[in-house]
Amino acid sequence: MQLVLAELPDSLQHYTGKPVPKWMRRLAPDAAGSLLRVEAETGGLVYTDLWRSAEVSLAARAEKQGVQLPAYSPHNYGFAVDVAVDETLRKRNWSYTQLLGVLEGYGWYCHRRDGAPGKSESWHFNFLRPGGKPYLGNVDPKKATTWHLGVEARIQESYGAQLCLDTPGVQYALKKLRMYVGEVDGVVGPITRQGIAAFQRAWGLKATGVADEKTQRTLAFLACEVTLVPPVL
Repeated sequence: MQLVLAELPDSLQHYTGKPVPKWMRRLAPDAAGSLLRVEAETGGLVYTDLWRSAEVSLAARAEKQGVQLPAYSPHNYGFAVDVAVDETLRKRNWSYTQLLGVLEGYGWYCHRRDGAPGKSESWHFNFLRPGGKPYLGNVDPKKATTWHLGVEARIQESYGAQLCLDTPGVQYALKKLRMYVGEVDGVVGPITRQGIAAFQRAWGLKATGVADEKTQRTLAFLACEVTLVPPVL
């Protein structure tokens, strides 16, 4: 899998009062370009989170409710930012409704909420592109089980085929992660099953030794190559 990201400048403000940490300043190229326009044309927001590695997602899941598994979070693909809402509203002298309207104009949608600041995930914005409401066709703000569907459509659009691995792909990914010492031969033998089970235990998956869809997706993301490109402005 090739994960394509663009780096952002250190002018982005973190809620700590410092620049957003360098490792976090990565987004999908079109999302990065959009956020740069937000910054240039509004005077800037305040952020708590942008890109997350698999390790950061796993740690966040252990600490907070509602965090997606590694390879399932839009943060992993550079399609999400978390805004420090209170700090941003003070900085810009906006209401929360204004914040929603401004970001929607740039393609950023907050549908993980019940419409009120401070409830659910009113700080979480997914990049669906300007005019991206069609992605939200199956999203019901009142049903948390649907909140991920809009940005999941974007993930599948960009990476869907790469998130499914055949047996040689599973073996290759495990080998790259140093969790498999056998040959990449497409044969699911005891060593392959042991490697799969070890990987599943390490990443919070049910240790069956079978590379199901969730295991394949997690493996593909963990073993991905990151390609850095300029933002799409």
